[in-house]
Amino acid sequence: MSATTDHERIEATGLVSGWTDPRLTAVAEALDDLAQGDASFTAQLAAYSHGRPVLDLWTGPGLGEQSLVCVFSVSKGLAGICMGILIERGLIDPSAPVAELWPEFAQAGKENITIETLLSHRAGLVDTDAGIAWEDFLDDERAARELAAQRPYWKPDTAWGYHSVTMGVFMSELCRRATGRSLQEFYEHEVRAPRGIDFYLGLPDALEPRVSPVIIPSYPLSAPAAPQLIDLMSGIVIDPGFDAVANSRASHAAGLPAASGMASARGIARLYAAVGSDLGGGRLLSDETIAIVGQVRSHGDDVLTGFPGRFGLVFQKPSFERPFASYRAIGHDGAAGALGFYDPHDGLAFGYTTNTPAPLGGDRRADALASAIRGGLSA
Repeated sequence: MSATTDHERIEATGLVSGWTDPRLTAVAEALDDLAQGDASFTAQLAAYSHGRPVLDLWTGPGLGEQSLVCVFSVSKGLAGICMGILIERGLIDPSAPVAELWPEFAQAGKENITIETLLSHRAGLVDTDAGIAWEDFLDDERAARELAAQRPYWKPDTAWGYHSVTMGVFMSELCRRATGRSLQEFYEHEVRAPRGIDFYLGLPDALEPRVSPVIIPSYPLSAPAAPQLIDLMSGIVIDPGFDAVANSRASHAAGLPAASGMASARGIARLYAAVGSDLGGGRLLSDETIAIVGQVRSHGDDVLTGFPGRFGLVFQKPSFERPFASYRAIGHDGAAGALGFYDPHDGLAFGYTTNTPAPLGGDRRADALASAIRGGLSA
């Protein structure tokens, strides 16, 4: 990712490396202030405006220009874009029952659950009674069979609860049924490779040396489940643990669509820029499809945690708690603090990674940086 001509870029200074559009020097200064205030702070930050790169910065020990980081649930945004492509091509109908594509799903009272309900965290399928083994998530066809037999934990569409890992299984299986290819294969051949996107769902072994490990903090990276529903979480969070998700070669290679995408900030930003602009190979989603997947379908308190949230079709939506973009934006954050989104309101595509996670509730530093970029571009 580079600017088009030298006079359109200003090199970063201080503890920050990279460049910005001249309108965004204050963003580089803000990132430098964060680094000056915390010697352990690391971040990559990248942005596109209407399909043109306008900023590419990085700072902190152990996180450089070429580093790749596990971005946890930012992976859901990548997979959500793939779901949007399938919707646009008429291969998936959000209003149709899941069982039309996936007949085995019509067990245990799930015959009428729609794809929309499934992809909006409203299906009540956050786990199985026996718990899903980590090995089954790594080979998610097995996890899909287990979930197909499970009765929902709440009546679908009566509440929402964040399907932290199982959402990836559902998207994988829908892609497999609709295209005959795994989600990883579909993304690689239809999205990533044609556009040179530095965001991987299934990291090649040759790129493993670029990985910067996520530093797992002493506090949990996800909120504890509410006491009355803690049994629903089974071993998803506890076993294998966030370190195995973020830092194991098995997880990187598998490319769990809900949890273990590997990316640089410039890769996240380029992916979202391709949603609204043709960066080679065609624009990924039309305005109409962006509006469909970005329509709010779940909001209010999560039935599992009691915490508020807001979601469209897969995509996390900006909210009072996370005002990272306008109401039209589609995106997703990750447990360790990464964030990516595309906002049709102003054509901004944003990518942020860190391997030094922020406290619970999301990385508000990313929100503030996104706001600063928006302000600089609109000045």
